Amino acid sequence: MNQNKYFFCYNPNLSRYLKSKGFNYVTRAKHYASNKEFTLYEYTKEIKVHIVERNRKVKNLNGTLIGKKPNKYKINISSYNIEEQNMIIINNDTQFNDVVMSFFDLKELHNILPRRHYDELKAISNT
Repeated sequence: MNQNKYFFCYNPNLSRYLKSKGFNYVTRAKHYASNKEFTLYEYTKEIKVHIVERNRKVKNLNGTLIGKKPNKYKINISSYNIEEQNMIIINNDTQFNDVVMSFFDLKELHNILPRRHYDELKAISNT
């Protein structure tokens, strides 16, 4: 068997990711020596692109590695034309981080957000 033709995926999260992108595995099995479960995919150019994209590392402005790409969340925000004192008006140009910053102060966000998202908001608030 030509091992360059196949991708042995021992990471169940990566396997789920590839499946969500439309890639079908050839088989699922357990390694005979280690008894670890793996999923076998055909190794194509397209699957390689998705694996690299998922595992892409992120660098800050200085070029220092800061970790993996953060998760992105989808949120639908409806806009209303009601003017009230305790309401924020949201339009198509409103960023999610701006909305979060209008409802919470940094101390509260420090307790409820993951570190990377908090650091991002902190950097935005300092500018």
